Amino acid sequence: MDILEELEKIPKQPEDLSTCDLLGFDTETTGLDYKKDSIISASLVLRDRQSGEDKVFNFLINPNTPIDPKASAVNGFTQEFVEKNGKNQKEEVEKIAEAILLAQKKGIPLVAYNAKFDVKMLKRSAEKTLQKNSPGFSSLTPSSWTDTFPAGPEKGILKAPCSGGGLLPGEATTTPKSTPKPSWIFCASS
Repeated sequence: MDILEELEKIPKQPEDLSTCDLLGFDTETTGLDYKKDSIISASLVLRDRQSGEDKVFNFLINPNTPIDPKASAVNGFTQEFVEKNGKNQKEEVEKIAEAILLAQKKGIPLVAYNAKFDVKMLKRSAEKTLQKNSPGFSSLTPSSWTDTFPAGPEKGILKAPCSGGGLLPGEATTTPKSTPKPSWIFCASS
């Protein structure tokens, strides 16, 4: 099952957030520095609102860069594991970016626990690995939506919902270790 093939089958979505399909997005990275760190794991979860079915697409990436020990302690990924099992960085980042852009064109909102970080990391990873700017990501800039967790999950509140945005219960994570699940997540839509 391929994420792009699945997204191609989906018609343009209605404006009503309660009835449209959703695309969940989460990443794990080599660290927190957008300029030097990279994505090592990403998940895209396509939620069919009519059937309630989730289709999960996981990406494990060899970042070709060292994993910060602090990041490894949080996400559970080791250098040896991603080097042995991770796929080609350029190909995987390109597929993730294409999937999100296609979902946005079809009106499928992007749902993320820490959208500001994940989207910014994806944009920088695409710029680094694809050797170009990420076309179409202008609708995913921080100025077009509000991050619900500006000071961390314990202080996260919805300051101003974006058009078509809202809060939803959340459970998806790409982290292999046991981590607390968010009680609510932010929905950023174009």
